[in-house]
Amino acid sequence: MHSFLHKAALCMALLCATGEVCAQNILRDGGTLTTDFEPADPAQGISKLADGNTATSYIAPASQQIHITYQSDQVSEVLRYAITVGTDSLARNPAGWMLFGAPDGKAWTALDAEFGISFTAGERKVFKIASPVPYTSYQLIIFFNSGSPVTEIAELELMDYSNDLTPPVPTAKAQRQDVVIRWSNAGNEKAKGMVISRSDDGIHFVTIDTAALPAKQYTDANVRSNALLLYRLRVLDSNGVSKPSPTVSARSNTLADLPSLNRFADKRVYDTWNIRNAEGIQQAFDDNIYTKLYCYRSFDNLTYVLDGGATAKQYAVTSGNDAPERDPYDWVLEASADSSNWTPLDTRHMEYFIDRHQRKLYPLTNTKSYKYYRLRILTSIGGNDLQLADFQLMGDGNGQVNKNKPAKPGLFQVYGNSPYQLALSWTDSAMNETGYVLQYSADSLHWNSEVALDANSSAYFHRHLHPMTQYYYRLRAENAYGTSAWAYASARTVPDAPPATWQEHWYEHRALLDRVYMNNDIAMYFDYAVDRQQSEWTKAFYTSAWQYVKKNYGSFCDPRLYVVLHSMPPTSIYSGGHPSVVFDSSHDYRNVTDVAGNWADTGNWNHGASVHEMCHIVEGSADDVWGSPAFGLWGDSKWAEIFVYDVYNHMGPAYAYLKNDLYTQMQTQYDDFPRKNTQWFKNWFYPIYDRSADSSQALSRYFLLVSQYFPQHDGAYSKSMNMGEFVHFWSGAAGYNLKQQADTAFGWTDQLEIQFQQARIDYPFTYPDEAPVKTPPSQNGHGGAAPCKYLYPNPASGTIYLDGPDPSENYLVDVYALNGQRVLQTRAMGNNVPLNIASLHNGIYLFVVNSKRSVAFTRLVAVFNK
Repeated sequence: MHSFLHKAALCMALLCATGEVCAQNILRDGGTLTTDFEPADPAQGISKLADGNTATSYIAPASQQIHITYQSDQVSEVLRYAITVGTDSLARNPAGWMLFGAPDGKAWTALDAEFGISFTAGERKVFKIASPVPYTSYQLIIFFNSGSPVTEIAELELMDYSNDLTPPVPTAKAQRQDVVIRWSNAGNEKAKGMVISRSDDGIHFVTIDTAALPAKQYTDANVRSNALLLYRLRVLDSNGVSKPSPTVSARSNTLADLPSLNRFADKRVYDTWNIRNAEGIQQAFDDNIYTKLYCYRSFDNLTYVLDGGATAKQYAVTSGNDAPERDPYDWVLEASADSSNWTPLDTRHMEYFIDRHQRKLYPLTNTKSYKYYRLRILTSIGGNDLQLADFQLMGDGNGQVNKNKPAKPGLFQVYGNSPYQLALSWTDSAMNETGYVLQYSADSLHWNSEVALDANSSAYFHRHLHPMTQYYYRLRAENAYGTSAWAYASARTVPDAPPATWQEHWYEHRALLDRVYMNNDIAMYFDYAVDRQQSEWTKAFYTSAWQYVKKNYGSFCDPRLYVVLHSMPPTSIYSGGHPSVVFDSSHDYRNVTDVAGNWADTGNWNHGASVHEMCHIVEGSADDVWGSPAFGLWGDSKWAEIFVYDVYNHMGPAYAYLKNDLYTQMQTQYDDFPRKNTQWFKNWFYPIYDRSADSSQALSRYFLLVSQYFPQHDGAYSKSMNMGEFVHFWSGAAGYNLKQQADTAFGWTDQLEIQFQQARIDYPFTYPDEAPVKTPPSQNGHGGAAPCKYLYPNPASGTIYLDGPDPSENYLVDVYALNGQRVLQTRAMGNNVPLNIASLHNGIYLFVVNSKRSVAFTRLVAVFNK
């Protein structure tokens, strides 16, 4: 398929029919216009369909169907479309076609069909779409023309508004479980109505209603709980609707969860297809987001039966762990007393889940008790198959509550896989537990304090242990009615000594490796082709780099890094590099960097690739959690660029040239994600590093915050991070709101806004909105933190002293814990002013000193209160 990336051209006047208002052609907004028949002559290519010039044409053979597809990263609601034909031959004019739309370029929905259409020479015909729906992708399939061997079209227009009225800028405010949207009708007195649209993902705006003018407000009733919602308006008149207004947001009120009706042991559940396997209907009603219902059809009825009756006052739908195209899209919640006559309780159309395992909670106005409830899912987003993690009805019911103690965990095992870590696993046999309690012992008699684990857990990594030590464990499930019996297991950690030889057994690697060097920080293994003498420099380099990584980012359970070096072809079959972490059995539960290179060369590849692989160890196992939720955003790897720079920056003057070369290179480094010509290092990571009072610790603090707040299950992150969450967590790490910086680096969109604000709801650590004053250049050559002469001593105990830059200024001092929570606020003015910090627990705190005009300075302070 040939493609043409259409860029916005100079605007030309559209050829409009008499009395018709000209409208916006979305093909001029940018996007990708493609066809399966691209002629050899560019003068007749697909680009001519959208150049605004009716004297040029797209010409394609008419021997079979012609597909013309437009795809964009922006959603448009096409209301009408127009085809303008050429003047060369009437027989070339299209005569039969269909227009389709899709949310993802895959699941196409027919929007309009036209057959037996005739044109005069150069004529433009406009066609209306009876039921417009917002889509990112549109496809025109031409089935036949008027008899010529070739088909010719001069212009194609997809129009997303129909009049030139100016919509007002609305306001939106949540009231109870409603959102009230208000506007002014000034300038639109002759209009007929106001079309109100809502989005809860920042991409897809769903038309929820039309308010007849002169109304000046609209109430969106029963919106879902604790969500940021976007609204916009379009003005309606006899010609159609206007372009959309700017968006406004409202955060809906939080709805406290009522008891789940799944708690009743005598409930019955079933679905249309009677799916009873490991991903069947039972998993949709088990209040466990780590199981799911998967249906090979795009529609299903999820039915709940309680013979004693239940009054459902809320319900929740949770998306699955993967495949967003399988998410429920349209549904109706219904209730019945006899399973024959159904009463609709709630209807949702065009629901989009912005994340995996996202739980949407909806209020109901229902006050009646019913025996039967069903969620009638009409279609999934993709229209092929369907899945969801959970469906919960909540309220009051008359049923049998399982008051039994939970079942004992089954198949409890411990694996002695590492000198410093043991892996525990068990079967989650209980169906009604609220959590697990784990205890361990050195002698099986004296047990330590409890480790609390979530319900539905089945694994745990016990880390930072001692080599060659026997550990004993006992595990039980708990609920409100008691505890299960203990399950017991034990294992011994292995010796710390790296083996003399190591047999590779991963990927294509099958070499027998020799240990050539070891110290307390690294163990180095070479294949047969690596020259021992020429690679001597790697010993000091790897040792120094790993020592710094541990100092700033943690020990990663095992203090020793296992370094595997291969030669590059032709002396070896290996190339590139890869990492592994202590969670992973594939590399024998070791932190590993495996790199191929010409080790006689001390150039940038060997240094950079080696440290690059360390970056993956940090992102994949920092702060004792397995996985990298941001990998899908920064790939392989924008994070590595600032990480490598940081490591070089702290390895001493001998490596300054590597740091400087990397910095220079990154000033002209561009990527095409998340948008074209993004400069991750220059506009995102380096400003965070440069402006923070503790540049290196700001990088480490990001991983700490993620480990404290981001969803986990069985010791690993349970979902990927979206871009709004990414900005939120880095804001917490930097110590101030990075929204403006993200706009510069990535571009700020409605989608990013809604993700960011939802992240601030879901992960409630805080930070100031103001950026700190940029620190003056330091001796490292690229800026950095200057010594703080204004706040001392550091570390501090009981009292810290403030000498503001201006003794006459009245400063507001905010103190934040590393999780972003403000823990202290006070005011001070003058020189040598004592600030009482005796209430703070031992730890590192961010002090933000604000003047009336701006942030005067920020500093990280270690507090040790005895």
